[in-house]
Amino acid sequence: MKARMKSDPMKAMAFLLSFLLVLSMTIPSWGLSYQEGQYSGTAKGHGGDLTVTISVNSEGMITDITVEDNRETPDYLKLAEAVIPRIIEEQSLEVDTVSGATESSKAILEAAEAALSEAGKTVYVDGENGNDSNDGSDADQAVKTLSAAIDRMDGRSGSIFVCGTVSISDDQTLSQKGITLMRDEGFAGDQIQVQDGGSLSLEDITLDGGKTEGRSASGSLVSVDEGGTLSIGEGAVLQNNETTGNGGAVFTAGTVKMSGGEIKDNEITSQRGAGAGIATNATGLIELSG
Repeated sequence: MKARMKSDPMKAMAFLLSFLLVLSMTIPSWGLSYQEGQYSGTAKGHGGDLTVTISVNSEGMITDITVEDNRETPDYLKLAEAVIPRIIEEQSLEVDTVSGATESSKAILEAAEAALSEAGKTVYVDGENGNDSNDGSDADQAVKTLSAAIDRMDGRSGSIFVCGTVSISDDQTLSQKGITLMRDEGFAGDQIQVQDGGSLSLEDITLDGGKTEGRSASGSLVSVDEGGTLSIGEGAVLQNNETTGNGGAVFTAGTVKMSGGEIKDNEITSQRGAGAGIATNATGLIELSG
């Protein structure tokens, strides 16, 4: 299905996606290694908050998961804890919830996800002032390209903080489960700009504007120039961008193809801005499939 938006060329009009393409419960299959230590995370269960503690050994493997504070019914919790040996055996959070204790087992998975997010690595990328010869360890040592940032993650989960807009002028695919591309504190522009002739495919990765951390912006998570193409596929999540501009998740003068993923919890805070999901101008084209 194709939808072309027409508008006054002097003024951008908004197209807000009014649905979420939820393909499955968004618990990632990370298959990545973690930093040695113990980590705790909390999620909402059937009876209230549920906390788990995860132990990671020197080889980066999950060795133990313990349910700590919770308000679950003991019988349901006992059933729900069946997910724990599965996580350890598969070294993955992509396991099925337990029939008869769905909410409690889902809470264990989500709390484990929160815990493991603390065990990941951090890399900084700055498409304006970075250098791929840097190690990416902080904003002053930011790399310049997304490929270099992914390389510096060393196969681990974690966050890539964007300090300056990263430009895409060729064909690139961004696909890495367990990694979040996060707006760095103090940076308000577009996180990614797909230029004329450039093409970016997003799969199994999260782009986050940092709204829950109190960060706001004037730009989008992704902007697409006329002649550029953005493809949003399975496992891609574009979320939490609070902006005064057009397009909370995406602003496009080019082509956006969406066959899966989620666009959620983005917000426009200016009366002049529009399109918390996707906004387009007169040249923009949006293709929805799947």
